[in-house]
Amino acid sequence: MKGVVASLTSARADAVCFTSGDASITAGMIRASAARAIAALEPSTAPLYVHTQSAALFCAALLAAAATGRRLSVLPQAQPGYLADIAAPREALLIDHGETPTFALHDGDSRIDADDAVDLDFFTSGSTGAPKIVPKKLAHLEREIAFWESEIGGRCDAMEATVSHQHVYGMLFRVVWPVMGAWRSRDIAALAWEQLEGALGPRVALASSPAHLSRLPPAFALKGGPPAFIFSSGQMLAWPAAQATAALFGAAPTEILGSTETGGVAWRLRTAEDSLWTPLNDVSVSTDEDGALHVSSPYFDASAPMATGDRIQRDAAGGFRLLGRVDRIAKIDGKRVSLSRVEEALRASPLLADAATLALPSRRNALGAVATLTEAGRALLADEGAFRFTRRLRTALSYTLEPAERPKHWRFVGAIPVNSQGKRQLTTLARLFEIDSVMSTLKAAPLHLDAVSARLAFTLTADMPWFQGHFRDAPVMPGVAQVHLAARLAEELWGFEPSSHMLTQVKFKRLLKPDRPVLLDLDIDAATGVIAFAFTCRDERVAEGRIGGG
Repeated sequence: MKGVVASLTSARADAVCFTSGDASITAGMIRASAARAIAALEPSTAPLYVHTQSAALFCAALLAAAATGRRLSVLPQAQPGYLADIAAPREALLIDHGETPTFALHDGDSRIDADDAVDLDFFTSGSTGAPKIVPKKLAHLEREIAFWESEIGGRCDAMEATVSHQHVYGMLFRVVWPVMGAWRSRDIAALAWEQLEGALGPRVALASSPAHLSRLPPAFALKGGPPAFIFSSGQMLAWPAAQATAALFGAAPTEILGSTETGGVAWRLRTAEDSLWTPLNDVSVSTDEDGALHVSSPYFDASAPMATGDRIQRDAAGGFRLLGRVDRIAKIDGKRVSLSRVEEALRASPLLADAATLALPSRRNALGAVATLTEAGRALLADEGAFRFTRRLRTALSYTLEPAERPKHWRFVGAIPVNSQGKRQLTTLARLFEIDSVMSTLKAAPLHLDAVSARLAFTLTADMPWFQGHFRDAPVMPGVAQVHLAARLAEELWGFEPSSHMLTQVKFKRLLKPDRPVLLDLDIDAATGVIAFAFTCRDERVAEGRIGGG
């Protein structure tokens, strides 16, 4: 197989590399777009920075970097604050979205002189949230794809995806493999499962993640038949989600263990809850005295094995089981507590669908839990209230967990907050405990809650903070408080924040007063970063609007 750059520069001009709806994006268009970018760039040896929604335009950026001999910094996001944090200069930024995009797709063709010796920088934050540069070579990614081609090459010729190509896993499966294998690939990742209906089939692979596979639709139209392969990476896929994936799509998911630093380490076809992991070819795994996994691999540069922070139990046949993170041990009340063990116990409850735990330094290092509820859990929380419900949980946990292992502080959300790679971040989880829960203050009961919409019922009372200072004898809730309430609830339910503070389509038709039953409808749109809200009181819509967007 040719390398990525060689494949892009030598392909026929009309060779289809990516598709966007019914439109095809050819190798010629990618080269023409790269040539435009090269002409617009100032001469420099400093890195180029890229963040695109289009995988085809990412390929054009890669060609531009290769042709000019510059490093390519692959950004996980392009918010102004993040760009300032990493000191990315505007003149070196290739971006195809936002208020002032600097990069677009062009028709035609152009000759590009470049080779595959491209250096890349990825950015990862781990659990701290602080950007950290991880240098890689394009050759590292090409070597890893050579493994996958040797495993399933010839059985697929198209790739669909729900994950971003701006991270290692997405780049491998949405860009590197399709380009090297001359496959058709999806240009812009699907944001909703409905976008993939009719797109899958027996020669199509799907690159997804636990963040998506744990939120499957109730039905899916497999018009072309089931996909040949479903890949999942970014974090561990819960067994119920793996079962649901196989039931819905007719194919068991293939999980990949790895990281930005190591690349792929091991894989497993998830046909059983405790399926063993098998190292990728040419990857050597070893353990230290604590059972921590160390990796030697051609997929990264290092003179010694790299510690991953995972504990494993090796199998005589060469596979292994994951036992949790080495760094997921917290000191709670003077005792060492395995956060992984606590989360496993929480997920075993019929009231909890998922959970994340963490020590809370701001609360004397007490143990906190962020959890999503099953249907039975939501009904019981609405009936009993948060205080009685959490006491019920702690009592049930006493049969399996020691006192120090039982969470003292709880937050119930619609989805565990994750970053764009589907990974949980400690800073985001901790922030949920830094503020009083709006849900608990309102004593709101969720009448409906799914991955993108919710309906909450509650009764406003005069002692609630949103009425304070607004007319002592006839308190009313100001419109700004209603907007704030909607935004805070979206954060608690889904870990979702609007993309901006812009307000649109806002209407306040009636005053919200105490002792009135209220329904609040919320909808979030991940593609636009918008929260839509509507307050209803006594069968009349009294306020509505949209928060975010651009």
